[in-house]
Amino acid sequence: MAPSPAPPSPTIEVTPAITLADTVPDGAWSGSDKVTKVKGNVKGWWDPPPKKGNESTGDPWVFNSTCTDTLCTGTITRASDDGLPARDFTWDGTALTITRPAFEGSWECQTDGIPNGESWDWAVTWTYKTTVKTDADGRVTTITVDSTLTGKGQGKTNKKLCGDGVKPGSQTLRSTVTPVS
Repeated sequence: MAPSPAPPSPTIEVTPAITLADTVPDGAWSGSDKVTKVKGNVKGWWDPPPKKGNESTGDPWVFNSTCTDTLCTGTITRASDDGLPARDFTWDGTALTITRPAFEGSWECQTDGIPNGESWDWAVTWTYKTTVKTDADGRVTTITVDSTLTGKGQGKTNKKLCGDGVKPGSQTLRSTVTPVS
């Protein structure tokens, strides 16, 4: 009797390996911005002043990055940044860390709308706390960012000549974004 032919081999589909570069946020992401905390002299720093609970759909966050096998670095910009420094970020496959350099300047003080020779230096700083949700392959699907923006005067300033604008103020904004399809 002749031997039976061997059964056909099962077809094995090879899935390409997911790399860190496949998981990093990239391109435009959009969603909502909600003011979660307002503290101090917000009228002196923002026009109109933020109010807790205000919610809006902000400009998309645009991620640009480069990756090695172990770390992605890049920038995040928004159209509304209007001359502010870009946000820098790192992504290691589990944690998204965002930083931004301080934005500094000087303000000419006025009395009754007329410059009075006094000025004050100021700085705006940001702190970020991020959480991410990923799919089964580790790709980021949702990013939630609590960003606190603080404005304050630098050094001694004559409050009598410069007004209440020199008092510090801060706001915390929660942004939840997903990729733009």
